[in-house]
Amino acid sequence: MDNVYATNNVDKVLWWNIEDSADNDFVVLDDADNGLDIDGGTTYITRAKHITSFEKYLIVGYVTDSKGDVHPSRVIGASQESGGATIDFQYSGGTGDAWKKDFLNTPTRMMGFAKWGNNIIVGTGPDYLGRIYRGWVTTEDTVFNWIEEPLKVGVLSGDTFVNSKDGRLFFLATDMTIRELNNPEPISNLIDITVRGINTSVVEYAQATFIDKYNSIALAVPTGSSETNDKLLMIDVGKRTWFIQDIPIRAFGDYTQQDVYTYNTLPER
Repeated sequence: MDNVYATNNVDKVLWWNIEDSADNDFVVLDDADNGLDIDGGTTYITRAKHITSFEKYLIVGYVTDSKGDVHPSRVIGASQESGGATIDFQYSGGTGDAWKKDFLNTPTRMMGFAKWGNNIIVGTGPDYLGRIYRGWVTTEDTVFNWIEEPLKVGVLSGDTFVNSKDGRLFFLATDMTIRELNNPEPISNLIDITVRGINTSVVEYAQATFIDKYNSIALAVPTGSSETNDKLLMIDVGKRTWFIQDIPIRAFGDYTQQDVYTYNTLPER
């Protein structure tokens, strides 16, 4: 089974594996007492707000170190090839292929990760200086190459990054529009008034999912003075049709319903 990694921006980054974890518990990744060692025992990453995996790399972002310094725009990655609870995050003085990248559009901060084709996406925001960055693995010492996407917008909430079945990437942008990456025109023109009425003070908690069956984005957002997601926006990205529902939503999920048979209802061969 693959390793499982978790973070909550309060505790250290955690690791679990059903076959190897003692007592089947999550444990601190890398240094059990201190966190992720980034320079050979002097400085550790003690908190991370965002986490993802891409290719063979485990990547964390918006990190806090053992000196108490918070790095809202920093992303750190390391190869998972060593596996288990001992991934080498030493990008300073280490012998592996750990790396770091700062997306310094002060005062923006990292809002989340996404994936788009063979690329990893980093979105910064939530103000107008936010941008979208695209990275891919290289053979150079930097490990990843990065470019800024030409849209000149960032993302208001990393949880609004959603991929369609055919691989397109959509998100809630910092210019108060809903956009597709690599497309200069927003898809939210018909509900522009509603989108521009989103409560930006709590929009980081907005949520989205893509419903393949209907080729539609479901986006839950806080509007007006609401401090929670109070409206559901549904947008068919092909037809550009939409509807709005007043309903509180904290998260989306999905399930698969299976047919249940008894001996008397088995289909004929």
